[in-house]
Amino acid sequence: MKDIRVSHQRNLRSNWLIFEPGDRFLLGLKNKYAYEIGMIENNKIGNFIKPVIKRTDGGMAICYDISSLQPLSRIMEVRAVKVDEIRNFIIEIISAVKALEEFLLEASSITLNPEFIFS
Repeated sequence: MKDIRVSHQRNLRSNWLIFEPGDRFLLGLKNKYAYEIGMIENNKIGNFIKPVIKRTDGGMAICYDISSLQPLSRIMEVRAVKVDEIRNFIIEIISAVKALEEFLLEASSITLNPEFIFS
């Protein structure tokens, strides 16, 4: 997640998780990432929150509506995770990878950071 600024925005109706790529990522956007951004912007990919892409003159922001959702990191702080929940989590990761394959996206492009996994 280098070269990407992560922030949260809250308003009266919703909470947003916002990724703002830095210059290095934006340079790669013209070749490698253009396809990926187009696919996540124009398709509903199973097991993923559909983003809103906001473009500005010099950059872009990838915004996810996380209203009513909790990050995995917070869930794990509050209570112990049960074996069934771990098994279901692994099954969900496998399902997410299969969903990416349907759109010819690489699984290596996702992060498994508990701060960015929502339930």
